[in-house]
Amino acid sequence: MIISTKIKIRGAYYLALFVSLCRKMVGLTTLADVNRRGINWHLDLEEGIDFAIYLIGSFENRTISSYKKILNEGDIAIDIGANMGAHTLHLAKAVGSTGEVLAIEPSIEIFAKLKENLRRNPLLESRIQTFQLMLMAEDHAKIPENIYARWPLKGSRYAHPLHGGVAVSTQGAQIKSLDSMIASTDIDKVNLIKLDVDGYEFDVLVGAKETIKRHKPAIIFEFSPYTSEERNIEPNKILEFFETMNYSFFYLDGRPYKNSKHGLPHIKPGSSINILAKFSR
Repeated sequence: MIISTKIKIRGAYYLALFVSLCRKMVGLTTLADVNRRGINWHLDLEEGIDFAIYLIGSFENRTISSYKKILNEGDIAIDIGANMGAHTLHLAKAVGSTGEVLAIEPSIEIFAKLKENLRRNPLLESRIQTFQLMLMAEDHAKIPENIYARWPLKGSRYAHPLHGGVAVSTQGAQIKSLDSMIASTDIDKVNLIKLDVDGYEFDVLVGAKETIKRHKPAIIFEFSPYTSEERNIEPNKILEFFETMNYSFFYLDGRPYKNSKHGLPHIKPGSSINILAKFSR
């Protein structure tokens, strides 16, 4: 069963309220410095991603569990839409001491949170390069002034009506295609791309076409048809892009999707799923 983001946020709100009251009783605030699964975090318990890490140890646990099945020591992973590092640090663990992670986040506010969480984990930080970038189809695309990158549990009058996200500034971010960015580095392989950019997935993929052709990485992407439609992009264009690149779709545990058009389930507005795409020829 696919649960909408808004319902998840609402349920988390009541849990967070209880936790906050308990913390307040012992003189603690909603800001927490904790260790979860061997990773140190600075968390704001009024934020959805942060609270998930505080409560259950990670955000999107199934996705994080898949990394150790896909990645090996010395691999290179790219975290597009790194946010506050919820996946970045787990990717750094998965690639080992000789691997590398490229973490890409355009929001100035959330990029600062990412850097702070990396700073608290110096061993993992040494394996991570950070970029305040907005990846698009081409280097000269227009950068949006704001992107959705916060999910406050209390809600906001500025929140998206379906997923509850709040848009934050991209001030200071550069804009590039992934192909252009990779060409400016000494990266000679890409083993995994994690892609979660709330409606900009197709733009990123078009700008990553040569990287995908050359390296054939596994790609874990959030498929959220309604966020693409809000930008006047037909969601099937994303799926067709993968198919033209000879990629097939899998559950995060490696089982292939088989039972509908493109092999994927119907996803209602306000909901999303993470899908594993792998080169199949």
